[in-house]
Amino acid sequence: MPERLLIVDWPDQHRQSIYSPSSIIESYFEEGDKLSSDLFVARCTRALEHASQRVQEKYGFACTAAMESIEKIKAKHEQIETDTGQVEVIEIR
Repeated sequence: MPERLLIVDWPDQHRQSIYSPSSIIESYFEEGDKLSSDLFVARCTRALEHASQRVQEKYGFACTAAMESIEKIKAKHEQIETDTGQVEVIEIR
């Protein structure tokens, strides 16, 4: 499966790289997207769960790295004020 990195800027100017084990992430995000942090976390969680499910279907086990990515974005989300700005998708590579 083609892995992807989702590079985002949080409202506090923190840049984060988010690992996805599958290119399915491109079905959820495009470069230049700007979303509220709540919407970003929800969509990213769905995308990474979907990516992990694809790994499960192909290899017989879920992707723990995708689950770690979800935990990292949720932890970052808790650090910022959710009503102050947007998360911007800088790059998908």
